[in-house]
Amino acid sequence: MPNNEPGNDGMPLATTFDPIWENIYADGKQLNLYPYSGVVSFVFRYRTQVGHADRLRILEIGCGAANNLWFAAREGHEVFGIDASSSAIEFAKNRFDAENLEGTFITGDFTDLPFTDNFFDFAINRAAISQTGGTAAKRAVDEVFRVLKPTGKFYNEIYSDTTTRGGRNGPDGVTIDITGPLAGVGQIKFYSRAEIGSVLFRDWTILELKHHTIENLKLSVPEIVGEWHIVAEKP
Repeated sequence: MPNNEPGNDGMPLATTFDPIWENIYADGKQLNLYPYSGVVSFVFRYRTQVGHADRLRILEIGCGAANNLWFAAREGHEVFGIDASSSAIEFAKNRFDAENLEGTFITGDFTDLPFTDNFFDFAINRAAISQTGGTAAKRAVDEVFRVLKPTGKFYNEIYSDTTTRGGRNGPDGVTIDITGPLAGVGQIKFYSRAEIGSVLFRDWTILELKHHTIENLKLSVPEIVGEWHIVAEKP
C-alpha cells in the first residue's frame, strides 16, 4: 500500500508494504509452517513475568503465514495477526480452521493498528518492519507501544547494516533492487545500532539487545546476514 506523504526531507516515502510480498505468498512461497526459535524462546522466557501466563494476548505485525502465532495458539494463548498480504492472511485463517485453533487475522497496515490502547501482553515483529521505510517503521513501533499494556514486551528481529548487499538507494532509507543473500524479497532498510536505540525504541526500555550474524563461508566471497534481536518493554 503506497504512502504518498513526503518525509522530513521532502522526499517521497517508501511504500508501507512492498507488493512483492503479495506475489510471493500468492505463489505459495514463504508460507512457513513452524515458528522461529527466537520467538519460541521469547514467549517461554518472559511469560512467567505475567500473572496470567497461561493465557497471554499476543500480536504479531507482518505475521505472514502466522507460523509463530500457530505455535502460540497451540500453547493456549490468544493470538492476533496483521499483514498487508491478503493471500498470507487467507492461508493463516485456513490453517487455523483446519486445525481447530482460534486466532484473529486482519489484512491491514501495521502503521495503523485496529486495536484499543493497552490491549496486548506481548507483540512480535520478525523482520517485517525492516521491509518498509524508516518513517513507517517508526509509526509501526509507536503503534505497538500504544496497544501494549504497561510492562508489555515486544520481540523484534531487524536486519542490520552489517548485511552484505548491493542495490540502489530508495526513498526513506530503503535499499531497492537488492543483490546478495537477501535478494528477491523487495525493499529493505538496514539499521545501525544508533538507529535502534535513538530512533525506533527511543521511548522503550530495552531489555535485550543482541546482534546475530550468519556468514556463508562456502562462497568465494563470503556473504553475511546481520540481525538485531531486541526485546523492548513498554514502561
